[in-house]
Amino acid sequence: MTSEDRPGDNPEVELFNDMLEFFLYAANGNAQIAALRGPIDVPTIFHTFAGLFPEGTFAAVSNRNGVDKIALYGNILGLSIPGRVLAVEDLDRPSLRRAHERLLSLNGLPSIVLAIGETQATQEEAIYIATARGIIPGTGLAEIQEAVRRRTFE
Repeated sequence: MTSEDRPGDNPEVELFNDMLEFFLYAANGNAQIAALRGPIDVPTIFHTFAGLFPEGTFAAVSNRNGVDKIALYGNILGLSIPGRVLAVEDLDRPSLRRAHERLLSLNGLPSIVLAIGETQATQEEAIYIATARGIIPGTGLAEIQEAVRRRTFE
């Protein structure tokens, strides 16, 4: 169910929840997840998500007031895949991606999510990317960055 299906709900809250749901889905082993910045496998509170939905829709939402979207987009464009992630990247698998995206689409979930937050213990910035099966983190980041470029220069 997408935010359009729930009359009266705040669409930004619904988008945030949809992206959080996909991220948790990935964290439970149902999709790939990779740390782009910050520590690995430490409790983290996420406050901002940028996601790409299977039909190509891009959205960026935060539960913090006053988030500067231009600064957020600049931060996203400046990200790269760390060497430790590149060393274990597999190949994109288009048929697996299509099948997984069909399932995600039925539930109104994105297929790529960039999650930005802070570690609970030290408040250190942590940025992770979660991608549907069949999408390697490098491809996922490139697609999010391309969506940001399109959004920025529309």
